[in-house]
Amino acid sequence: MRTALKRIGMPNPCVVERDALAISQDNLAHPTLPDESPLDPGAIAASILALEAGVVAAQSQLDACLEAIPVAHTIHVPGDFKGPHPSSVRELLRACLPPRMGEWTNPERSYAENQDWTEELNGLVTDGHSWYASCNADDDREGLYKLSMSFEVERKIEHPFNPDEVHIGALAVREGHVFVPMQQGIWGIWVVDQDLNEPEIFTADDVDRPEVDLFAWCDVNPHNGLLYTCNFSQPQWLYAYERREGHLKRAKASDIPLHQPGDGKLTTSVQSGCFTPNYKWLAVCDVDQDERIHCHSTLSGAFLERRPLLADTDEGPWVRNELEGIWYATIHTARGNHVQVHVLELNNEVGSADDMYLWHFSLPALHDL
Repeated sequence: MRTALKRIGMPNPCVVERDALAISQDNLAHPTLPDESPLDPGAIAASILALEAGVVAAQSQLDACLEAIPVAHTIHVPGDFKGPHPSSVRELLRACLPPRMGEWTNPERSYAENQDWTEELNGLVTDGHSWYASCNADDDREGLYKLSMSFEVERKIEHPFNPDEVHIGALAVREGHVFVPMQQGIWGIWVVDQDLNEPEIFTADDVDRPEVDLFAWCDVNPHNGLLYTCNFSQPQWLYAYERREGHLKRAKASDIPLHQPGDGKLTTSVQSGCFTPNYKWLAVCDVDQDERIHCHSTLSGAFLERRPLLADTDEGPWVRNELEGIWYATIHTARGNHVQVHVLELNNEVGSADDMYLWHFSLPALHDL
């Protein structure tokens, strides 16, 4: 456990480790919950030792240990964790697992070309029932689209402001609503329900924008319900916001620090970001000829891993392709593939509407993210 906690940047994991062991010993003296096997401290110790030794077989042992830990037991989490944190040992251990991005597989890639909704496509997300696309075409094609799971247009609503003055970015779908970030002429978010009805606008006043170039993307953190965004160029923080009477108000106590990688390949040019179920944040870094996906812990902000993903599919000679969006959602595709991470590559074309490629990735284990 100590090694797992150090992986996400916690300098003094002893308090959490002590509480976890106390829970283990306490569990032996009390009846277990229905359908829960007794917690075996020896099995946990064996799993942790195996993990520290880097043995591949430790993954299955760790999985078994996680399932054996009763969810009802809570754990004291000290102030080293800045963001929302787990309330149980099982959740904490899962949050500390590496994302294993090198082991992701790409069983398929979706494709659409020369559609109204693919022109300057800035984000593409799903709730498992529909896809939602934010199109920044700067003409009558601009707006928010609801698509079927096979990418057929079901509905479109127009941009609520002048599309030449307000840029819409990489969106999110949570809590039965779609959240579309806005920049430049208006800074904030445009919110509609999943049928694209009941529009609301929430603006961030100057006092609530600690940096410039926020709201290229937004997402709602599933662990505290707050909306987050960050600086595009070289973010140091994920900034938290509450939605209040048409305004976005800073929730500074819930900001999450981001610790940049130490190898020079920074988390930068962040076109899109999203939260995962197990306290991690994924971001696409749209760096020309070095496009990549980065993963940070939302407990400590520690940089965990990266995966290269060059945006050069059918790239033209005049305008480069871009990584525009990333989203976490477990779906089964029409081809029968079980995929969780979806990355949007935009093929910027000259003389016709843009094309899009949507990379679908499968994880080695769901609790990795």
